[in-house]
Parts: sequence; C-alpha cells; structure tokens
Amino acid sequence: MATSPLIRATKPEALELHVVREGQIDPNQFTIENGVNGHLEDFDREYVSISGYFGTFNPQIFCAAPDLLNALQRLHHNFNLLLAGKPVRDVAETEAEVNAAILKATGAPNG
Repeated sequence: MATSPLIRATKPEALELHVVREGQIDPNQFTIENGVNGHLEDFDREYVSISGYFGTFNPQIFCAAPDLLNALQRLHHNFNLLLAGKPVRDVAETEAEVNAAILKATGAPNG
C-alpha cells in the first residue's frame, strides 16, 4: 500500500504540548495543543487540542503533565537505586529534567 506524500513521520518535538491564550477578554481561557503544522503520521493518536476555562488552575500545569510525569518517574528510579545502595550516575541530567518540568509547569519564560 502506498503512503501519501502528505503524511510523514512525526518528529518528537511536534508532539510537545504548548499553552495558547484565547484572546484577551478572559485571562482564564486557554487552549493546550501540540501545535503541529501540517500532517501527522498517526493523526488520531498524536493530535492534541484541549480548550476551555482553567479557573484558578494554571493551564501550564496541564501542559507540563507529561514532562512532570517523566521527571517524577526518573526521580523514583534514582531513589530506588539509592535505597538499594547502588550509585546514581545521572544526577545532573535528572536535576535538569526536573527543573525544566517545573519551569514549564509554572509558565516561566524558559519553560
């Protein structure tokens, strides 16, 4: 079966979630999307678009959820290594991943 030239393998960065403000009237109205321009290899599985009113919650927290989960899993893995008396070799990388996830979740300019 031939593949359409419009469909291409999706790059990992195309699946990163971003917060988009929906106008200036209501400061709590946002859209969270993966901001992909063009076609996705598996549109039904890869496309993300969530819009709505986030109230007192920060939409960046929802957007950063995958990054926060990855950072938490990495911390948990390293904690288990420490409990077992084994060395943790990726401390700097883990710290960088945790810091990046926190920046994204708080809506910091570098996040």
